[in-house]
Amino acid sequence: MRTFSTRVSSLMDNNQQTDLEKAVFAEKQELFRKALLESVINKGNKDTKFYWACFSALASFGTLGFEVLFRMLDIPFIGFGYAALLTCYLLFNRSASMLSSGSNIAASMGGVEILPNSTIPEHARVYRMVEEITNSVKLKTIPKVYWIDCDEANAFASGYSIKKSCITVTKGLASMLNDDELKSVIGHEMGHVLNGDMKTGTLIAGMISSFAIAVDLTRHLKSNQSSNSSKSSSSNNKGKDNSQAIIGLIILLSYVTLLAGKLLSVAVSRHREYASDAIAGALTHPYYIRDALRKISNQHNKPTFSSISKLPTSDSTNHLMFFEREKLTSLTSTHPSMEERFANLDKLASFDVEDFRKLAKVCLTLLRCAIISFRFQL
Repeated sequence: MRTFSTRVSSLMDNNQQTDLEKAVFAEKQELFRKALLESVINKGNKDTKFYWACFSALASFGTLGFEVLFRMLDIPFIGFGYAALLTCYLLFNRSASMLSSGSNIAASMGGVEILPNSTIPEHARVYRMVEEITNSVKLKTIPKVYWIDCDEANAFASGYSIKKSCITVTKGLASMLNDDELKSVIGHEMGHVLNGDMKTGTLIAGMISSFAIAVDLTRHLKSNQSSNSSKSSSSNNKGKDNSQAIIGLIILLSYVTLLAGKLLSVAVSRHREYASDAIAGALTHPYYIRDALRKISNQHNKPTFSSISKLPTSDSTNHLMFFEREKLTSLTSTHPSMEERFANLDKLASFDVEDFRKLAKVCLTLLRCAIISFRFQL
């Protein structure tokens, strides 16, 4: 079976091919890449819909649960107030993100914009690769490109929409990787832009914030109830016990929704990393992104890593990074483990080119339709 890897290597190594044969093969290889890219985007869209269905079910569960429990305390319509709070936070986060630009995040971390006519060799190299990736996916708008002068090898994409998107690369990343590897990392970040991952992350952050506020409000209710109970007579002990039990259930419900929401958020973030790795593999080669990951991982694991200049990341920006610095537990990590990402890329590299060629023409049309549809949604 002729796989992705063998077909690409044969194109690179076989100097006996005629110009016509090379041109025909290059055309077929491009069709394969586009077919693979379309398959990844389609799967990503389906998975995103599934996760949003889970979030909707969780929000509905919380709304109904709060309404039932608070009605048992003779306090109606709290569940609907919870739903209103959730909606308001989603709209607020969405509006704030739409008004801001992805470059704001890069600038806040010390980034400087790379202009198209930059005469600095490393800046021009990075911008050229972003431009090439943008052209390969047929986007009319080139994301803004930012450079952060730090030794840590990393990159990230930001911005609510394609028009306001920004791709940021560190000096450490550009100096560490060769052209193929650097282009694959930029392809990974472009995958986040194509999939609308920043938009999804913004809405999820709003939902998690509303869950956290619900926890704070229920804890405040508990403290008030305890204060009132200490002042009441002992003749109402039975009623107080019932109220305390109900309030305990309310607090438990608020924590359950918050914990479930955070776990879902982590699952979505990991899925986005897998999808962007696959898109990078389709745009360049799976082994280029794998080699880039390995080099970055080696830097982060060296004893000297603690002494180099680093990105000023925080909990709110850590999930944006190409490489997750903190070694969190597998349960709370926003990125898959290196072993999982390597296995996924190896699987991608073993795909049969011939199977994809049969669908290439159809998938190429679907890819163009998907990108046009995504633009209209913005």
